[in-house]
Amino acid sequence: MEVYLNIGFLLVSLISGLTVYLQGRTPLYLKLFPVFLFVSGIVQLIAISLAYSQKSNIAIYNFNSVFEFSFFLFVLREIIVNKNAKKTALIIMWIYPVFASFNIIFIQKINNWNSVSYSLGSLFVVALSVYYFFELFKLPNSMNLAKEPPFWLCSGLLFFYCCSFPFFGLINFMRNMPLVILQNLGSILTFLNILLHLSFTIAFLCRIRIRQPVL
Repeated sequence: MEVYLNIGFLLVSLISGLTVYLQGRTPLYLKLFPVFLFVSGIVQLIAISLAYSQKSNIAIYNFNSVFEFSFFLFVLREIIVNKNAKKTALIIMWIYPVFASFNIIFIQKINNWNSVSYSLGSLFVVALSVYYFFELFKLPNSMNLAKEPPFWLCSGLLFFYCCSFPFFGLINFMRNMPLVILQNLGSILTFLNILLHLSFTIAFLCRIRIRQPVL
């Protein structure tokens, strides 16, 4: 049931994301988001298929986490304004996938969950998301954040990775935990995924202007 909830909300987010192509002055990172979600959905379906076939899907999740973090780092670099911060984000964008790939091949290996790569990616995403909010606080004028896609994207990413980091960062040590605890953790992760994709959905739709009927 939880698996289908994740896929369902991802699909809702993907369909909502298609509306960005109908909106004017859509930034590149928003145009690429539906493509990212489509690829993520395909990966999820392959992973589910492997699980039902009683085959390991750890390898595909390892590579997918590198893909996801690399994309989110690109998005955050496009969102933040400060030139020095953009340069730092660009350096991180190049270093992270190289390190994560090295970790997959030589350190934690492909068939073991790469907790180190996930933890490092979470740290980078959280740090850049926090920096975005720091830039918001420095703005001289107020803005309607409800209509700002970056606000919803960064809010979703910040909340998700702050909350999921303790689980995925320590998952290699949880194999012998009681089943009921693992089930509860799975439910929490499903809830976090739902909130993340809802934040994406709002980010795609928040720029749409609804015309008021003329009385």
